[in-house]
Amino acid sequence: YRPLFHIPFPFGLVHAMARLLQLCTFLACFVSLCNADLTVKHRMIQQISPEGTLGATVLNPTIGEPEPHLPYVHPKQWHSRSLMTRIDPKITICISSYVMAASPSTYTVTWTGVTTPRATDLIGVWTPGENDPSTVAPYEWWSANSTNYLTTGSGSVNITIYNLRGNLRFRLVEGLPYQPFPDPAVLGESALVMNLISKKPQQVHLGIYADEKSVVVQWVSNTSASTLVSYGFQSGAPYFYAAMSTTAMYTRDMMCGGPANGPSFTHPGWTHTAVLPTQVIGSGKRVFYLVGDAQNGFSKEYNFTSPLSSTPVINPSQPPKSDRLGWLTAWLAGKDTSPEPSTPTPPFKFLIFNDVGSTSETLFNNSCICSNFTANQTLPQYGCIKLTDGSGGSSCCAGYCPIPEGNPEGQEWYLTMFKYTPNSIKLAPVLAAKETDANLAILNGDLSYAQGYTDSWDIFGNQFEDAFARWPLVTGVGNHERDYPGTGDIFNGYNAALDAAGGVRDSGGECNVPYSNRYYNPGPDGKVEPLKSYRSFAMGPVFFIIIDTETSSNSTSPQGIWANKTLSSVDRSVTPWVVVSTHRMMLWPSTDTRPLEGDNAVSDRLLVDFEDMFHGKVDFVVFGHNHAYGRTCSVYKKTCVEPAASTFINNPTAPIYILSGHAGAGFTRSFPAVLPDWVAFGAQFINGYVRFQATMNTITMESISVDPLVYFNGVRKNTFPAGGVIDTVTLARS
Repeated sequence: YRPLFHIPFPFGLVHAMARLLQLCTFLACFVSLCNADLTVKHRMIQQISPEGTLGATVLNPTIGEPEPHLPYVHPKQWHSRSLMTRIDPKITICISSYVMAASPSTYTVTWTGVTTPRATDLIGVWTPGENDPSTVAPYEWWSANSTNYLTTGSGSVNITIYNLRGNLRFRLVEGLPYQPFPDPAVLGESALVMNLISKKPQQVHLGIYADEKSVVVQWVSNTSASTLVSYGFQSGAPYFYAAMSTTAMYTRDMMCGGPANGPSFTHPGWTHTAVLPTQVIGSGKRVFYLVGDAQNGFSKEYNFTSPLSSTPVINPSQPPKSDRLGWLTAWLAGKDTSPEPSTPTPPFKFLIFNDVGSTSETLFNNSCICSNFTANQTLPQYGCIKLTDGSGGSSCCAGYCPIPEGNPEGQEWYLTMFKYTPNSIKLAPVLAAKETDANLAILNGDLSYAQGYTDSWDIFGNQFEDAFARWPLVTGVGNHERDYPGTGDIFNGYNAALDAAGGVRDSGGECNVPYSNRYYNPGPDGKVEPLKSYRSFAMGPVFFIIIDTETSSNSTSPQGIWANKTLSSVDRSVTPWVVVSTHRMMLWPSTDTRPLEGDNAVSDRLLVDFEDMFHGKVDFVVFGHNHAYGRTCSVYKKTCVEPAASTFINNPTAPIYILSGHAGAGFTRSFPAVLPDWVAFGAQFINGYVRFQATMNTITMESISVDPLVYFNGVRKNTFPAGGVIDTVTLARS
């Protein structure tokens, strides 16, 4: 992952010529398309997937995360059986445009002629559109139950789609019940939508290189050819530096099980990786960059602040050793030797969020129609609820998408379509708009919830590009990236009853392969290894330790030995604050009492492995897995060493544990009825993230809401703007 070359070069003229060439090419292609027969147009675009269509394999349901109340079911598993194809010639599907020339693109999909419309009918989109829908999972589903659909058999929906590197085809699929046939069927399909930007770079994001100072730039495209990161220290061309990328791609046979190695696998594109070395970008400098080349296209320009170096505290009244002779000479000569006033530096700012997920904007619609519905009645076609505001009025879908327990409509599709990740749509714009000055972000586990469905990784990467391209993102591994029987995780092969029931299959057969190929995350030896996902690094005044909770961490394990050695090496004069990030919860109350993989069992294991190790040496432990927000007091052995109500603690002696699993995945509802006294704050139904600001003397944690409406324990309490602070605590060290 080092650049093949790194040279200063004026790219302004090259970029201008490339843009002109692209414009001419597009105009010529557009004129050609307008005058060509539709069947000819379809042949102009080569099928993107080199593997073609798959064999007639049944779409097998996976075993999702068995949360205490509601299991996770991937939305694309709405059909657990193969789709039949029974095209009804009376059904017509029209698209507002038959080309994709920008990402994302919004299409108006209109259909007519449905003889037996159902509230559960769906519109699906497949990419590559040439693939057989009976053997390949769709890119995404949308409800076909638009206004008057049930009475007219006609409908329309606006659909926003990212560039998935292939042509598109929209299909109408019948919903429950399937009478008189045993399986669901495709009833109608559109003509192909041709992708004119299939090789353009996408999913741009940053990471921290193994040397802890250089920055990794990664993106996905549909070409294996190496391309460039062009960058400099001012906005716009010419960019005076360039770094060449390496490319890599994973394949179906690298997956460890289903559904990842079956029909849910589509061509993932090539991941490009380039390194911007610290020798060039320095520390704390604003760097402007874009990726791509003239042949395949460029990304838009982004910028970030290069990683802050960690420097030891120097007594301001005492000069550095290298200058003490000069200081003494000046003092003897009677000159003023008092230290010059220093310019205050802004705090080091970093973000942490876990359990995100991916979704389409059209699945989470804040402007849905609420007329003719009573208060608190579910609107399953929009995945939201009409809420009363207590004053006689009503507020519909106001930035909050609660999914009730049970299945109130008695419809299978309700939970599978809308249960789990629609709220993730709220996080990306808040991060991109309000956190542009962050120095770092950490996302430890359960990134996309792809569970073997390749397209979900692509949706996730596109959805968060505008945020993840603005600051280095350090990732960790969660159960939905890692766990699967026979692969060495800590949850399979250790409990006979659990193994007999099929084991823990939360990764859907991915076993870290897509994750480690798409997101650079070196292990403790600096190498990227899919099954070794723990690391440490220092930045600014903070030392970070990333723990892999899906791997053994006891005192004799490689991870346990590494963690103890790493923590013992921390120099608090250089990095006065230590923050540990894990995926699963180390200390938080839960009603999940399942053996081995349940919240309480995992917490007990992690406390044995780490609590004494962390005592007096770690300031914050931040985790997710439980999809909620919470904060403990400064606690040891489940006893507060400072009052739970304290929001300012001087010279802390025990860690504060932060639950930050509320970034977008469905709420887990596993809080006990009464929280223990070592819990300082808890909110089960809130979406957001946590923000830290650190200096050499203080570190402040703030819980940030991304909800216009905020609910505590399911009851509306207050209204905050997106980006508002819900909870805070500050530590100081003197």
